[in-house]
Amino acid sequence: MRYWLLIVGFFTSFSLAAQDATSPQPQYIEGTHYMAMSSPVPTITGDDKVEITEVFRFGCPACYNFEKVSMEWKKTKADYVELVKNPVVWNDDTETRAQVFYAGAQLGLADETAMALFKAIHEAKSQAAARKALLKEGDILDMFVSLGVEREKAKKMYNNWFVKSKVKQADGRARDFAVAGTPEIFVDGRYRITTSTAGNFEGMLKVADFLVAQIAAERGLK
Repeated sequence: MRYWLLIVGFFTSFSLAAQDATSPQPQYIEGTHYMAMSSPVPTITGDDKVEITEVFRFGCPACYNFEKVSMEWKKTKADYVELVKNPVVWNDDTETRAQVFYAGAQLGLADETAMALFKAIHEAKSQAAARKALLKEGDILDMFVSLGVEREKAKKMYNNWFVKSKVKQADGRARDFAVAGTPEIFVDGRYRITTSTAGNFEGMLKVADFLVAQIAAERGLK
């Protein structure tokens, strides 16, 4: 009898070991593919959304390339995922372009304004033109007119106090995230993903999707 119990025990242990060996392992690993924030940053979207914050700079070539990838990703993201674009404010030029972006967002043209800014800078005919792109109010208003906005309406929105407050909020959040380079993305204010951890732009968004799925399951959003 004892002999048979030993045999049963052996095969049971073998079966469990085989199950462990074939169990799906975490696709992405904390500390390798993404980093947990030591001090999480409060989100600005509701509990019915999982927030992904992209911190970027319009003058950054990598950010321009990431924009093209993320635009495609946005077409397939779940409805409960909210992408928050957060331009950095490191100097007068980045502050001006952040103000342009938030003016465009208030006009319902966030994506169009972001792409217009990126193209004006990174597709300029010279480095000198790129450095000066969309920094003067006249040029900024011309850009909005090209997007179908009445000039006076664009001027009022660009100088709106709420738009300027959004710029300050973006600056504060980027500082809270302790951003040292761009682009970086943050999931639920808790996890940081960079090209160094994820490998490339597509990888960053795949890791983000992995984390989003976990958070959505925690909240019962799926």
